[in-house]
Amino acid sequence: MAYVDVIEKRKHDLTARAHQLKSQIAQLPKGSLTCSNNRGYVQWYHCTKNNGRKYIPRSKEELAEQLALKTYLESQLKDVLAELRIIDDFITKHNKLQACPGDKFYLKNKEFQRLLTNHLNNDDRVIRSFLSQEYEKAPYQEERTFETSSGLMVRSKSEGGIANALDYYRLPFLYEYPYYYSKNNFPLAIWLDFTIMNPFTYQKVGWTHMGMMDDPTYIKRNATHIADLTRFGFIPGDNLIVTFEGGAHRLTSAEIEETITRFFPGIESWRDLCL
Repeated sequence: MAYVDVIEKRKHDLTARAHQLKSQIAQLPKGSLTCSNNRGYVQWYHCTKNNGRKYIPRSKEELAEQLALKTYLESQLKDVLAELRIIDDFITKHNKLQACPGDKFYLKNKEFQRLLTNHLNNDDRVIRSFLSQEYEKAPYQEERTFETSSGLMVRSKSEGGIANALDYYRLPFLYEYPYYYSKNNFPLAIWLDFTIMNPFTYQKVGWTHMGMMDDPTYIKRNATHIADLTRFGFIPGDNLIVTFEGGAHRLTSAEIEETITRFFPGIESWRDLCL
């Protein structure tokens, strides 16, 4: 993997972290917290641009706690944004770096690869463990009538295109993996079209394809689909890919490829390593 790909991966992770921090901060009260020591007794003050400095009584400790959390998160965000600026500057100046010498040596020496398997192939073990999971199949298996290049049976031509692209880039994934929850004390399950493991971070990325958005019945049946996925930490645009089809719009191979390379920076190098 090239140095610049490692940096791009770090940038991707930091960008996601910045987005998460900004979302958390936006949900907290406006203003900031100031603490002062009055003869050994700590007093809290809520500082805002419009109302100035206002005393916070002990009965409103939750407000002080939220403001303290906001200050902490803002300090983290400041560090993340500073590192992102450094990375952007690095990428601008060093966008033609060669592959890491260590990786190059390792890839060219097959016997070293074999001898060092137990020491250097932690990535492979994590991915193998992810792919070897056994899980309950989704209902209506008879509807899986489209076969991918690897022999996987899926429910639509578009899902087949997604699966083939994931295979092309050597991205490990599980098809229709179930996630369980309860509603009104009633057990339910939602089967996510594709649960993908990011080979750089081991984080899970979901992909759901909404294939008939011009069908009112389909839309009504899937009205809470994305909301249900957020129960399991899948956030659209962050770690959940959502694609749509309907009317004249059909999911193209170019759209699928652009989506994969955007969500998994450096994936071309990963594919090269796997070949």
